[in-house]
Order: sequence, then C-alpha cells, then structure tokens
Amino acid sequence: MRTECIDVEMKKDLVKGMRFGVRDVVFLIVVVVIAFAVRVGLTQQFVGLGAEPDAGAQPDQLDYEMFAWRMASGDGYTLEDGRASARRSPGTSLTLLPVYWVMGHDYGAARLWLSLLSALTVVPMFVTCAIGFKEKLVGGIAALMMGLLPTHAYYALHYVSETPFVLYFAMAVCCAVVGLREGNVLKKKAFWIGLAGVFVGMAILTRGVLLFAYPILALYVLYLVYLKVRNKKSIASICLLAAVHLGCLSVVIGPWVVRNVVALGKPALATNVGHTLWGANNRLLIDDEVNQGGWIATSVLSAKVKKLEGNEVETDKQALNNALEFIFANPVFIGELCVKKVGALVVPFYTWHEPENKMAMLMFELGWLVMLPLGLLSIRWLVVSRDPYAVICLVLLLTLLWTTLFFYGSPRFRDSFLPVTVPLAAYGFYVLVGGLMKKTFRSAEARGA
Repeated sequence: MRTECIDVEMKKDLVKGMRFGVRDVVFLIVVVVIAFAVRVGLTQQFVGLGAEPDAGAQPDQLDYEMFAWRMASGDGYTLEDGRASARRSPGTSLTLLPVYWVMGHDYGAARLWLSLLSALTVVPMFVTCAIGFKEKLVGGIAALMMGLLPTHAYYALHYVSETPFVLYFAMAVCCAVVGLREGNVLKKKAFWIGLAGVFVGMAILTRGVLLFAYPILALYVLYLVYLKVRNKKSIASICLLAAVHLGCLSVVIGPWVVRNVVALGKPALATNVGHTLWGANNRLLIDDEVNQGGWIATSVLSAKVKKLEGNEVETDKQALNNALEFIFANPVFIGELCVKKVGALVVPFYTWHEPENKMAMLMFELGWLVMLPLGLLSIRWLVVSRDPYAVICLVLLLTLLWTTLFFYGSPRFRDSFLPVTVPLAAYGFYVLVGGLMKKTFRSAEARGA
C-alpha cells in the first residue's frame, strides 16, 4: 500500500486534461467577494475609507499617493516642487493612476481599488496551485489562505507596494506555470511565457526585488542548454522562450529606465537602492544590537556617520559607496549580520521589538507561525520533484534569501513573497491532512481486522 499522500510525478496526465469549470468559477467568486468584504471592513474600521494616507502607519505611502495624483493632474512623476524623481519605483503609483484619472482625488475610490486588487490575488493563486501541484484542492486551500491571511489583508488598508506587487508577482508565476504545461505547442508556450514577462515587468516596476531572480534563473537555463547540447538536441525552443520572455519584460520596464536616463542621467529603476544598502550595512549597527539584521534610516546615518550631499542620484551613489566600503572592511561583522538578517526574515516574533502596533504585529506573526511549519512539509516535494513549478519556487526562495543577505531581513520582505510561501503552505496542509486521514483509516482497518 502507498504511504505517500500524493505523488505529483504520477499526475501528469491529469494536468494535461485539467479544465476549470463552473464550480471552480463559483468558488473563486465567493472567495474573492469574501476577501474583498474583509478588506473593505478592515479599512473602514481601522483607517476610514475616505481617509488620507497616514505617515505614522506606513511612511512610504505618502510618496506613492503623491506621485499618483501628480501624474493624474498632468504634472508627471515629479516631486511637489516639480523636479523629476525616481526615489520610489513607479508601479504602485501607476496602479493608483486609473482610479484618479476616472474618479479624481478620491481616497475612498482608491482604497476600494486596492481592496479589490488584493482580493483578486486569490485567482492566480488558485490556478497556479491547481496546475503546479496537479490538484485543485491545493488550489482551493491556497485561495482561502490568501483571501483570509491577515498579513495580505492589512496591506490593502494602505497605499503601499505590497498589494500591487503581490498581484503582479502571482500573475507572473501563474502565467509561467500555465505556459510550461502547454506540452509541445511552442506558440502557446511562447504566449504564456511572454505574458509572464509582462507581469514580471509590472512587478519589478513596483518592487525591483525580482530582478535578483534572473542571475539564478540564467544559471538554470544554461544548465538546460547544456543538457540539450549533450544529448544532441535542438536548443531553439529554449532560446525562443527566453527571448520572448526577456523581450516582453524589457518592453514594460524599458520606457521607465529611458525616462530616468533623460530626466536624471541614470539608467535606474529607483534611486533608493544605495540608501537601502547603507541603512542595512553601516558602522552604527556595530553597537546597536536591536537593529542588527534590520536597518537604520539614512537620514540618521547622514547626520551621525557621513553627510550625504547633492541630488537624489548623487546621494544614492554616495550611500552605495559607503555601504560597499563598510562591507568590504568588516567581513566578520557582516557575516554575523547575515545570520541576524535571516533570523529577522524567518523566525516568528524576531522583530517583535520594532512596531508600535503590537496587535497588527501579533496577527502577522501568528499567521507566519502557522504557515512556516506547513511550508516545511513541502520540502520533500521542493527538493525531489523535477517539476518546473518546483524549480520556479526554488529560484524564488533563493532570490528571497539572496536579497535578504544583501539588504536586510524583514517580515515585509517575506510578505512580498506570498505567491511562493502560500502555495507551499497550502500543499503542506494538504499533505498533513492527507497523511492524518490515511493513518486514521489504517487504524480503523487494523481494529476491524
């Protein structure tokens, strides 16, 4: 008798014939409506649907909202004094832009829009897990998790990047998984892989972290090319899919990079990378054990360590140089810091000392306390499976680890990777429940015998 709950390798034929019917659509509509209602209710209760963004809750949201309204007003992506800027990636503001164009400066409409986008994320999660794990039930579990997870619901209360980023990220993974299931139909593969490139581009314009996935992904593609060459097979399909994906990605992010070259003289996605790196790697942290693994605002570093002078491009370059100088001069301390960065990312309640809103933090950490062990139950599938979806998950988890070591650890970083962690937790729950049910049936059979 088989002891495994599910063997994904034995279900390939099932996936090829998988269709999503009326029941699936009805289920998703119900989950989306519930998720939307939860987010709107939380927003009204704790923020107010018509409330202006609050710097005390999330300081970043002031910039995102300002840039969105200035674009809608015809002033472009500029600061209040009219100067061009790239101190924030534009994706969040671009996501808000259609609402402001249609409804004017209506905070209530913008908050409803963010709640809807947050709720809609359950759809790509369902499809990804149903196809990726070859089981619709896993997709249903993931959709419910995403719809009701306090962390994801919280970010819809504010004008922050997590809501649009997670949606675009989830759509990108979904398109990639669908594309890789298209058998030998190269045109269909190219369409879905190209669409994945579009959504990755939108995600990168919102938060640039996914750029760090491409060096890892490139190594894997080179490995596939090596296998093809060794077996004397054509590499044309791999090259075509890679070209289509990167081409679509470039079409999305290219105009913004060109704009920054023209307006700021720098081909960048944002002018805060150096600030972030220095904030996470600096000499003040040596005597500040509380913030080790996290970061210190560069306004503090500029006042106490080394003054930053010039425009935003110049100060970002100075901050980057300061960070690199410190990293190379203190390798032992940086090693110790990396351990704490991973702790801040992974260990529940590691950053309990930081937030003033302990109730919100408690909900976040309790959710992670449940998801983490469930996700660990997926390790066997993640490591043993040769499934393309397993490779995608591994690449993205390595990306999360790499960026954490490079910058700093934070629950916000792991929350941004919910399109990876929620499916793994959903599959872990599926494995756990399936295993417990099998044990129960075996015990009943043994007693009956």
